[in-house]
Amino acid sequence: MKKIEHYKEAVAILMEHEEVGNLLGKPLTIGNADVYDRENNYVGKIESKFLIPLFGANCDGYLNVFAKRENNLSEFLLEKLELETSGGDRYLIFTRSKEIEKSPKLSKQKRPRLCRE
Repeated sequence: MKKIEHYKEAVAILMEHEEVGNLLGKPLTIGNADVYDRENNYVGKIESKFLIPLFGANCDGYLNVFAKRENNLSEFLLEKLELETSGGDRYLIFTRSKEIEKSPKLSKQKRPRLCRE
């Protein structure tokens, strides 16, 4: 799975996002997606989705990766990346349709509870 281009692109965006590192805590470790979880980790004809576990010094979470392609011969393009913390809060960190800032700010109203106190 780690060799798939849109997986690599998603991880690169995550690692460059300064506020994600600050929120989860550094060092940030990227876990392995559960390849047996076909509901959350799959590459279909048109859609692809990955749920990548993240482990930080402050809090753990998941990176939800959503990608689409026009047909089964074309390349996948990232559609959306969402950070989901262990506290259940979700943050949009990338969306192709809106082309948000390179390093968008996480909403201050949605700061999650830290899971390690």
